[in-house]
Amino acid sequence: MKYPTITHEKLVELAQDFLGKADLERADLERVEAASSLEGSGQKLDLRRLKTKVTNMRQEHGELLEDFDYQADPDRIEGKLAPMLHEGLRECGMEDEALDDAGFWRYLALANFWWFLVWRHHTCQPRVDRQAFKEGGNYLRYLEHKKHEVSVLARMYIRAELALDDGSFELSWKGKTGTDVWQSHLIPVGTGFSPVLARALLRRQVRDYKETDTLREIAKLIKRSNTNLVHIDSNDDMADAFIDYHWSHPSLKTAGGK
Repeated sequence: MKYPTITHEKLVELAQDFLGKADLERADLERVEAASSLEGSGQKLDLRRLKTKVTNMRQEHGELLEDFDYQADPDRIEGKLAPMLHEGLRECGMEDEALDDAGFWRYLALANFWWFLVWRHHTCQPRVDRQAFKEGGNYLRYLEHKKHEVSVLARMYIRAELALDDGSFELSWKGKTGTDVWQSHLIPVGTGFSPVLARALLRRQVRDYKETDTLREIAKLIKRSNTNLVHIDSNDDMADAFIDYHWSHPSLKTAGGK
């Protein structure tokens, strides 16, 4: 399958020129297409179904910004939209080769999701020092796809993939202030390699919310267990029991460690 990509050099050039824009105009999108190139072989990837999902995401995003339960929690909005991105890519017949190519994610960021990335890491940030999409800002880290937990689109896709449980994506957005859970304790560490364990952690966090410091201690214990446990083989009951134990013993000392 042939799929579109953007080189890092072109990304830097275009993103610099697009700074200050909340959304891209037709002329900007034409520049993106002109800068892109195809990778892979065979039939060209048809992204029309994804573009339909993007239209739906824009509408949903606007509605969520008016919803009191969501408007103060940008991460929850990200989680609510993540399944639509996931479904759009899968409906296009996306292959792993493209999903593993940083150039493809860079292309999507510019061609379809600039509006969302600017909102997520600039517009909705109340603190000026956290507004990334400006001259001198750290906006490239959210576009260049060097780390899955930082690359907005990749983490949304993985978030939906991990949350999917018996046909439902609900765990992708349930709970509150999930930024630390997803970006620190699921996507970048070993927990994310076991969807069943990730879902167990998410279910427990929804039922019994832990603040960041406590959650970090629990995450350390889970990561430590990866040296002698194969969590990918766990079923729901095993994963729930494992997470429940560490929720009740959130430190090495109380868990019986040294």
